[in-house]
Amino acid sequence: MEKASLTSVSSRLQESLRSDSIMDLVRSTPYVCPNPTEPRPSGPFKPGSLSPFTVLKSTKPDEFTLELAYSTNMCNQFRIKISRTDPMVCRLAKSKEVSRDPETQAYITNVLGPDTFQLRVDGAERFVIDTPTHYDWEKCEYSYDFRLATTGVVWFSAMRLYKNYDGFYELHANGTDHLNPANLYLTVPPLQLNLCGTKCAPYQPPLLSHHASVFDPSLPDVSANPPSPLPACTGPDPIKGSYVASSLPSILYPPVPLPMSPTRPSAGLFDFVPEGCTFQHDGMRFKDHTSCMEKPEQVLFIGDSHTRAMYDALVHRLEGNDSVVQLSQKIPSKTRQIGNLYLEFTWDPFIRSMVTCEYISRFSSVIVSTGSHQACWECVDFPTVTLQHQLFTIFTTWPQAFAQCRPGLPPTKFIYMNSPAFAYPGSHYRLDCRTGPRLEYWNNKANYLARAAGWAVVDTFMHSRPFAIDTYMLDGVHYLKTDAIDPMADEVIEKLGICGNTGRKAYHFGPM
Repeated sequence: MEKASLTSVSSRLQESLRSDSIMDLVRSTPYVCPNPTEPRPSGPFKPGSLSPFTVLKSTKPDEFTLELAYSTNMCNQFRIKISRTDPMVCRLAKSKEVSRDPETQAYITNVLGPDTFQLRVDGAERFVIDTPTHYDWEKCEYSYDFRLATTGVVWFSAMRLYKNYDGFYELHANGTDHLNPANLYLTVPPLQLNLCGTKCAPYQPPLLSHHASVFDPSLPDVSANPPSPLPACTGPDPIKGSYVASSLPSILYPPVPLPMSPTRPSAGLFDFVPEGCTFQHDGMRFKDHTSCMEKPEQVLFIGDSHTRAMYDALVHRLEGNDSVVQLSQKIPSKTRQIGNLYLEFTWDPFIRSMVTCEYISRFSSVIVSTGSHQACWECVDFPTVTLQHQLFTIFTTWPQAFAQCRPGLPPTKFIYMNSPAFAYPGSHYRLDCRTGPRLEYWNNKANYLARAAGWAVVDTFMHSRPFAIDTYMLDGVHYLKTDAIDPMADEVIEKLGICGNTGRKAYHFGPM
């Protein structure tokens, strides 16, 4: 495709987006406006549906070329291409051995490539990609397809995190010299993208509470023909969705105190919008949680600190607090009785505990999170095939053990929370292998194994990846104090099935 010159970088792009020819094209052809309540656009772009590539300004033009092409028939759909100016870098790297497992070796060298980039958009939607949609090793080109779920202006930024396969490498004898972060901002400052024009109205998520209302004469009157209500989010598969900018009244007048990073609120900025459904159970914030503690239920949380964080989030929520949970005390075990609901947490990040029938027969539901410590502390000494074997053993043997230890009782519910995303690397994280490409690959394998064995799955990685940069400003690891924690709690409560759906609002307002 035709390429623009480097001399008219963002100004050329912004001019092209504002030009009459583009708006004429929008008016004369079918133009789709994405809606986050519907399934996110997916699949490859159709031939001829993208504009010519425009070259963007790179901070290292002698090493990398950045280009953008946008969809001419759907708002906020675009492709970013990052190319090395010297393709021999990728050609020489193609034959490098990076894993002893043939499948993992092929994935790293054919799909990922030797460089790891993180691409992010902010604004109307928070969305992050660090695995290329397509990699061409002969041209040394990395392509990333952004299929945003909402309309509105976004700001794009790109960063190179690793080179020489340090983003995913499985062959060192130990992790002491494995990670060498090669942080390089390729876009400074972020590039503003207005790819929707005036054709698509911005999506407005519901207000966080009933304390404000909206009067806007420009909005269509839907009172005579209201939209059909969406069904409840249910089922064992991960609940997909997107994080869109919160409504302005919710940001200006937050109904609950918001946690803070050193420079700004770390939550209350984005709302999670599930695809094609809504959470409706009584365990949601601002609802009356009475039905959640009426039936006798015993829930075991076992695994790493992310399981502990979810335990604390549920305790915080179901004890009547509307605020975002901000603290998860580091102790090896916790218990809480809330009405007839009993919750217990056990610290066991590698799932090595020897448990007896007397112990496990007490629990009607089990929530497990493991994998994060393996990627951190054991690093490359713990390759993908070892994790798969460990998880396969857990997913297949635990249901059998619980069935034998709980004869005559209803089947135990099993929920797997995969490993969350991790903050981008800094010098103090050199020994930590929780990189985006590695965790995405591991979690895809883990999700498949869990579902094949009949476990429900909460995609912690999907929820936390947009907010990894926020965790970097907090403790660098956990998703507490971010906009990811409450939707994850909503999904865990739904999958536990402990709450009714009376629709009653809580009588109190704010933290108790």
